[in-house]
Amino acid sequence: MTEAEWLAVTDSRPMLEFIRGKVSERKLRLFACGCVRLAERRLRDMPTSESGCHTALNVAEQYADGLTTTRWLSEAREDARLVHAQFHTLARRYLEEARGKRRHFVQQAYAVSGWAEAAEMAAWPDPHIYPYPWESDCGGGEYDLADMGLQQAAYDRVFGECGDVLRCVLGNPFRAVTLHPSWLTSTVLALAGQMYENRDFAPMPILADALQDAGCGNDNILSHLRSDGPHVKGCWVLDGVLGKS
Repeated sequence: MTEAEWLAVTDSRPMLEFIRGKVSERKLRLFACGCVRLAERRLRDMPTSESGCHTALNVAEQYADGLTTTRWLSEAREDARLVHAQFHTLARRYLEEARGKRRHFVQQAYAVSGWAEAAEMAAWPDPHIYPYPWESDCGGGEYDLADMGLQQAAYDRVFGECGDVLRCVLGNPFRAVTLHPSWLTSTVLALAGQMYENRDFAPMPILADALQDAGCGNDNILSHLRSDGPHVKGCWVLDGVLGKS
């Protein structure tokens, strides 16, 4: 993969293959969580208030930072698995009852199913986390081809641009950036810590101003902080400020 491809691609799968074995488990887990949170914002017309999935994401993020145990991670993953199974079954029933005529409802159910499946994967204890929620796992049956096509379309709709999330987490691997200690003022540290803990990234431009006031002139840092995002927990700039890897 070239630098130009890294900066342009929207599908995160080739990016993940490119950085395989080169980044921490924490980074990969937070990338997975960021994908699920981004997908949820794209499911505004879906019933995505399932507490099991939200719990799985919160616990997975805590686990990434060493703040909870594998036992709690496994229990949270099971909650998300049940939501995934529920909506996957619902989509299959819609498809079988209407012979594909209720495509909108089938895709809705599959989209939520994929969202829940990705939450389940984010809470998996395996350190090699490459969440591919786009891949169909349909079993045998008369409606296999139609089923897989609808599932794929639904998953692509909510996970098709995870490359932006991975760029937020890893930055540009072709151009390493080091934050100078003199830039890490009390204001900079406080802003970064607050955003990291609260998962509220609205003050990103304010952090850019604070870093610039402290002497930072790095265009990659400042442009990322002032961009529209998406911004997620594990952001490479926030991690750099807070000393996380």
